[in-house]
Amino acid sequence: MAKKEKHEQYDLDFKRNAVRLSNHPDIRTRDVAEVLKIHPFMLSRWKKEFREGQYVDKSNDNSAAARLEKANQRIQQLEKQLARVQVENDLLKKARRFLSEGKVRPMPTSKGTGESSR
Repeated sequence: MAKKEKHEQYDLDFKRNAVRLSNHPDIRTRDVAEVLKIHPFMLSRWKKEFREGQYVDKSNDNSAAARLEKANQRIQQLEKQLARVQVENDLLKKARRFLSEGKVRPMPTSKGTGESSR
């Protein structure tokens, strides 16, 4: 019976860091692989897979599409806030103009104040 080989499983952060190191212009892929004790072909495959977008980190999705979606949501939130503030500002301007023109009339007093008109 043949003995099964045990294969090491590397997490996404390990692969991402290995690829980032090997993409540095002054560092060779072979040297990175040697230091990390992995086969250079494996590192080359990871580089290719990252280029092709095969790795997607669901927990920390920093892809361009995810950043764009977050930015669009933030823009919508800020547009709603701006619209609300503009309405408040317009209302305050009207109130200020109204009060400065002296159009405020005194409120009529109620008839039940206890004073008799003789």
